Amino acid sequence: MEHGHLIGIFVLLLVCSAFFSGTEVAFFSLSLPAMKEKSEQHSGYLRLVAVLEKPKRLLITILIGNLTANAFAAIVAAVITERLILRYNFEKVGAYTLDIAAVTFLLLIFGEITPKIFAAKNAERFSLAVCGVIAVIETLLYPVSEAIFQLTKFLETLIRRIKGGRLFPTQDLSDDDIKAIAEVSLQSGSLESSEKELIDSVLDFREKTVREVMTPRTDMNAISTDAVFQDAVKLVLEESHSRIPLYDGDLDTIVGIIYAKDLVKFIQGRKKPGKFDWKSIARQPIFVPESKKLDDLLRDFQHRRMHIAIVVDEFGGTSGLVTLEDVIEEIIGEVQDAATASEVMHKKVNDHTDWFDASMGIDEVSEILGKPLRLTGNGYDTLGGFILSLTEDIPDEKEHIKYENLDIEIDRREGNRITSVLITRSPQPQQPESQE
Repeated sequence: MEHGHLIGIFVLLLVCSAFFSGTEVAFFSLSLPAMKEKSEQHSGYLRLVAVLEKPKRLLITILIGNLTANAFAAIVAAVITERLILRYNFEKVGAYTLDIAAVTFLLLIFGEITPKIFAAKNAERFSLAVCGVIAVIETLLYPVSEAIFQLTKFLETLIRRIKGGRLFPTQDLSDDDIKAIAEVSLQSGSLESSEKELIDSVLDFREKTVREVMTPRTDMNAISTDAVFQDAVKLVLEESHSRIPLYDGDLDTIVGIIYAKDLVKFIQGRKKPGKFDWKSIARQPIFVPESKKLDDLLRDFQHRRMHIAIVVDEFGGTSGLVTLEDVIEEIIGEVQDAATASEVMHKKVNDHTDWFDASMGIDEVSEILGKPLRLTGNGYDTLGGFILSLTEDIPDEKEHIKYENLDIEIDRREGNRITSVLITRSPQPQQPESQE
């Protein structure tokens, strides 16, 4: 065979190597769920999905093709070198050393790196173009790939038994590791910002306690055992609550939970506003401590098929209530229905002044103001709690409180409870430039 023919075969094998290298990167850069979604709108994706659904067989086929192409390329290069040695009487060691270096360079640059970079940048388009060819190659190599597949399964099982259940010893990722991976994925474009926020929420969720998400005692809507039936109906209609705590005497003695749906069967035919035996329809309440982790509470809700729990402090008194919706919102964000969509926690008055509901979380307020509102040694979760800790008193309506460059005005107060606040930011004094 002439040298020209051998060189042509070598180039063809180099192209085959590039094809399989690019295919490997392109196919395994794609998301199967995303491709399935596109296949519902474009039939051209159906064949691609069929190939992606068997990733192990796909990988085996690609590796067989790539290794075969590389091996034959090395053999052809060796034959060319041998003929050149015989014709020109080259020194064998030097000639074969040059042959190895040249083949390695060509395969590395043109058979591996370049096609993989190209395929990574054009993964979807590349995969659609070659999936038909890959499907044919999979069929042709099926006997070989099936034998290798069964062998790898056997070896995997054997090693797992030797290792005591794990194929390889693994090291668990920390929450910070997962967040770092999510951040890198966000920057690279493989993860949406909403998906990263969900990952962060799930990881932070495990560390949060009931106290951080509960509705405080001062905001609870509850009904007394001495109340008349119409009072309960009015409370349900005005507050749009489906479950209301029932107390005997005061809020520290919660004796049950009234479900709005249980009131329905008593509405018709009841015309007298007399006292009603609430305990006859009340459900048994569950009590949880403020320090209970949210993931544990979620399991309790699932196990007991409950949607609401009464939160108690270290002395056994009622400190608030927490619902299943409160817990879920910590993972997926706030859920607003038609009844709560109109509630506003923050409004921007002008460039320097903001209005806040005093029950808004202090971390959210800090984020809006771009300033941490935290006092050392004080435990509070809301803006109202921050103000009480700052003043160590109950401020009057329209009273102004200074905190660093913030002017805090008490907009409204109900009894001893601050309900809304106006915060004005004054410009930070500029530091004089140092003279060198």
